[in-house]
Amino acid sequence: MASEVNIPHLRRKTSGWYWEPSRRLRALGFSSEPLGKDQKKAIDRAMDLNKAVDASFQDQRTASPPAGTVARMILDFQTSDRYKSLSDLTRRDYDRYLRVVEEVLGKVAAGSLTRKVVKAFQAGVEANYKPSVAASLLRTFSALCGYIYDQGYFKEHPARNLRIKPAAERDQVWTEENIAALTDAALGAGRPSVALAVHLGFWLGQRQGDILSLPWSAYDANARTCEIRQSKTGTRLVVPVFPELAALLDSTPRRSPVIVVNEGTGRPYTMEPFSKLFRKVAKTAGLPTDLQFRDLRRTAATRLGEAGCSDDEIRAITGHKSRSVVARYVRPNSIMAESAMNRLGQYLSGTLTESPSENRRKKDLG
Repeated sequence: MASEVNIPHLRRKTSGWYWEPSRRLRALGFSSEPLGKDQKKAIDRAMDLNKAVDASFQDQRTASPPAGTVARMILDFQTSDRYKSLSDLTRRDYDRYLRVVEEVLGKVAAGSLTRKVVKAFQAGVEANYKPSVAASLLRTFSALCGYIYDQGYFKEHPARNLRIKPAAERDQVWTEENIAALTDAALGAGRPSVALAVHLGFWLGQRQGDILSLPWSAYDANARTCEIRQSKTGTRLVVPVFPELAALLDSTPRRSPVIVVNEGTGRPYTMEPFSKLFRKVAKTAGLPTDLQFRDLRRTAATRLGEAGCSDDEIRAITGHKSRSVVARYVRPNSIMAESAMNRLGQYLSGTLTESPSENRRKKDLG
């Protein structure tokens, strides 16, 4: 099916493959192009055409907005050393949110971003976006204002201490039944790559972007470990691989330098196509609508907590920078409650003994 290929503007018809630009792209001079019946050649050509689209938009963006405007400050910010030092994932998120800022405030003089203007923008964002998106957008806007402040446009940073409304904390965790249902649905749809990605997330506790870019070279089949360099923080982790995951990896064909490969393209996934396909498979599996791929990371942390791991032990797997973040990720549940009451009973009866994990927890506390 064409939808399974997930290449923008690539369509399959009975007569073959076609690249069909949107109305907006046609207005920019792009036109439909027949690509023949060879799927690989069609995909390669469609990706070349999409690169041309990206270049066209970049040309539009770099057409030097008027000096001193917010649009020009955004462009300068994106080409600054500060911006380039950010991780690829962070820059991608910033780019998306800065487009919103430019649409609303691009023509405004940067020096006129008073506290009043900033708070009005904040009110509009919080009224029109869900809390999690609004919070990320406003944090990006604050970073931009910080850059403008450093260029001497303000006497005071106008977006400092915005008191951004926090997004509601998620508490969803995957059950083994959820994993099994998703796996069956993915295999039934001819998408073992989706099941593989979910199992990697379930056992390794890493972010979606790091799972999708994880290379085979990171997996040491003899030592049963995965060496991970987290794209968001640059943190290096060496995570032990459980036998269940090792068996899955050992049985997976190595068709690419990257472990998780899109069956439709033969290439690694990018974030958006994978997310769309994941939601489709999750719907087929009958998973709760609020259960997301990112919840696998919380699930891994919670399972480690159930096993009695200390905060530092959990951080060694998930790569979280602080114990306070781990505390937000690990969701107390009935297993932990039962363990706590069992320990209380042992304490009251004088039979309580400390495990190595509990000794490590003492070290966590200093």
